[in-house]
Amino acid sequence: MVGNGIRSRRQKLVEGMERSLSDLLHERMDRSFRADHGSRRPPDNTSALYIWAAGQAPAMLDQLYHIHLEGLQERGEIPRKEYQVPSSEADRKRMLSAVRACVSRTRR
Repeated sequence: MVGNGIRSRRQKLVEGMERSLSDLLHERMDRSFRADHGSRRPPDNTSALYIWAAGQAPAMLDQLYHIHLEGLQERGEIPRKEYQVPSSEADRKRMLSAVRACVSRTRR
């Protein structure tokens, strides 16, 4: 990737996919939480999102992790050969936190 601030089409696509999946995960959690708890808003923290997603949408969580890894690779932050979705719960929570931070940065 070019270091002068120009992002590749692929990087923009990956960032858009990451935002879309993250938004979808948040929206599904919101709908589920409101169905169970009335009009209360769901908690907006990584731990609550992770607990909900691990139980209700584990495949979507894995997709989000894969897309996040693609984004890291596209930005040159990790080598192409390192393509492992974390397996421990602590590592998965850390990655979800990194996804949320990355999505937040790309919205600016």
